[in-house]
Amino acid sequence: MTIPSIHAEPLTRSPRTTNGRQRTTLTPQQLDTLTVLDVVETAALLRIGQDLVRKEIRAGRLIAENYGTPSRPIYRIYRPQLDAWRAVRSTAAGAK
Repeated sequence: MTIPSIHAEPLTRSPRTTNGRQRTTLTPQQLDTLTVLDVVETAALLRIGQDLVRKEIRAGRLIAENYGTPSRPIYRIYRPQLDAWRAVRSTAAGAK
């Protein structure tokens, strides 16, 4: 019996660009294994817009490290900070 090969994108591959917008090529299972995510990966994991992720970072509600410059930030979000942000949002939504 032959096992079919499944083509999986490597975790080190950068997101592809479609019509000027980045999209991730990682599967949800691969995203779950990452301990550090960028804005594109965070948005894909949570199924929200990249603008919302950046807005939350700029507002100081989502902790991220900037590896770029102030005018062209390159954010990296660690999984514990993302989980803490999600916990605050879920408890705030439940309290309303």
